[in-house]
Amino acid sequence: MLDQATMTGHQEVREETPASVMSKSMAEFAHDVTTLAELQVQLFVLDTKQCLSRAVTPVLCFIVAVGLILSCIAVALVGIGYLLVEAGLPHGWAFLLTSLLGLIVAAALGYTGWKLLQNSLNVLQRSQQELKRNIKWIKNVLKQKGRRPATF
Repeated sequence: MLDQATMTGHQEVREETPASVMSKSMAEFAHDVTTLAELQVQLFVLDTKQCLSRAVTPVLCFIVAVGLILSCIAVALVGIGYLLVEAGLPHGWAFLLTSLLGLIVAAALGYTGWKLLQNSLNVLQRSQQELKRNIKWIKNVLKQKGRRPATF
C-alpha cells in the first residue's frame, strides 16, 4: 500500500504519498506567496511615504506659481487699463512689464515644480518593478510544479 509504514529496526519510516507531497509543496508555496505579499505591501508603504515627502517642495512651488499668476493677471489688467486711459504714459508700461516679469517667474516656478513632482513620483516605480518580478516568480513556480514531479 502507498501509505504504509515500514519498520527498520526500532525506527518507523513513513513513505510519503503523492497527495502528502503535493500538500506539503502547496503549503510551502502559499507561505512563500504570503511572505512576498507582506514584503510588497511594506515596500509600497515605504515608497508612498518617500514619494509624499518628496512632493512637498514641488507642491509649494505650484502654490507660489499660482499665486504669482493670479496676481500678475490683476496687474496686467491694471496695466492695460492705464495704457488705454493714458495712451502711452509710463505707468502703464511699468505695470505691464511688472506683470510680464511675474508671469516669467511663475512659469519658471511652475516648470520647476512640475519636474520635481515628476521625479518624486518615480519612487513608486520600485514597487511596481518588484511586484512584476514577484508575479513572474509565482507564475514560473506554478508552471514548473505542473510539469515536473517534485524531487526530494
